[in-house]
Amino acid sequence: ELIGQTYVAKPSPTLANEVVSTMLTGLLENNVNSTLLNIYSNWLDSLSYKASFQSYLSKYKMIDKADIFAVHISHPFRKLDDLWLAEIAKNIQDKNYISTILPKINQRNSDRTAKGLGINFWNEVKILLEFDEKNINQINSFEEAVTFYVNSFSKLDGAIRKLYSEFLSDKEIIAPLQSYYKNLSVLFLDKWFKYIDAYKSNQTGKIQEILNSNSGKTAIVVGDGVSWEFSKDIISNIHNKSYKLSSNYIFAGLPSETEHNMSQLYVATGEVLPTKKKRENYLVKTNEDKSIDFIDLENVNETTDAAHYLICSYKDPDKLGETYQQKALKYFDDVAKTFAAKIQQLLQNGYKNVYLVTDHGYTLTGILENSDKIEVNFFGTVDKSERFIRSENQQQIDADLLIGKEIKYKEFNYCY
Repeated sequence: ELIGQTYVAKPSPTLANEVVSTMLTGLLENNVNSTLLNIYSNWLDSLSYKASFQSYLSKYKMIDKADIFAVHISHPFRKLDDLWLAEIAKNIQDKNYISTILPKINQRNSDRTAKGLGINFWNEVKILLEFDEKNINQINSFEEAVTFYVNSFSKLDGAIRKLYSEFLSDKEIIAPLQSYYKNLSVLFLDKWFKYIDAYKSNQTGKIQEILNSNSGKTAIVVGDGVSWEFSKDIISNIHNKSYKLSSNYIFAGLPSETEHNMSQLYVATGEVLPTKKKRENYLVKTNEDKSIDFIDLENVNETTDAAHYLICSYKDPDKLGETYQQKALKYFDDVAKTFAAKIQQLLQNGYKNVYLVTDHGYTLTGILENSDKIEVNFFGTVDKSERFIRSENQQQIDADLLIGKEIKYKEFNYCY
């Protein structure tokens, strides 16, 4: 009766397959029997039996649907979620369509069953689609641009990073989402660079500043390429909520690259030291009255508690980007968990304060086209890097594409 058949004696495995098939078809057609729906929910809530569901699901042959949205909101078909998102991406510029589909996205995003099946990207889609670009127009100063980024736009950066990690190989989905995000980024960056003259680095000597302001046991975690939005992922992985959290942002020194910015953190004079060892030696020599030790963050464990001031270095996520390029995005969740676990370990080991600082942020590239590249024709002695260009002589530039600063480094006098 439960599956619409007259009683016939059957082997248990056969009957189980027929019951599950009826249940899955009901979810697909959005007419599932209430008893089967209850069985389905309890099944996926069970830690002991959840794995067996995947075996049945993998054998089920899902038919194509004319209306991909006419399914039960708790359906288990990841293929349908991808089809939903492809359709949304195709219509992302149609505000009427998006306003109509948002309630469905909100339902799916809130669905515990979907999350239990590892379908977790709808929150990021929701952030992207609900972002109100009109708020960018209210920015009238650099301070307001910073506040807007910290409170609002950084969430958009976090959302697109996670969507990249999920769909970067699926151009049908990610290309329209990236284009939509890029248009919002251009609007915000127009405001940011309109007031860029007010930008002033507060990075120089940051580690020394922390040492001077803390007499108790203190650990400083030095990350490489930890953006503001990524730091929020690290915080979300710190599960002991009894710890007191305070957060502030660093304006990185320019140009933004590891050797220069790591030196800014370690060296209060602003001198650029080319190696980690030289930067650490500088810190020890200028703090002879302090007990300072250094360790790689991966090596922190329950016995790491001897030094009064402990500086813990971690090369990710920047090293991941250099090694794996765009594929590195898939590992960011693990990196965030490592940061969080080690920070909690340091606190458990008796460090009263643990600081997380970084040299610079992390640039999201997504799908790059030739049109995204900026070509320049500088004269004289020039050193071109991925994010900046140094030159001995002052150059004529297009102010819509570049900003220039008088920054002396070796034989160079200007940086763009």
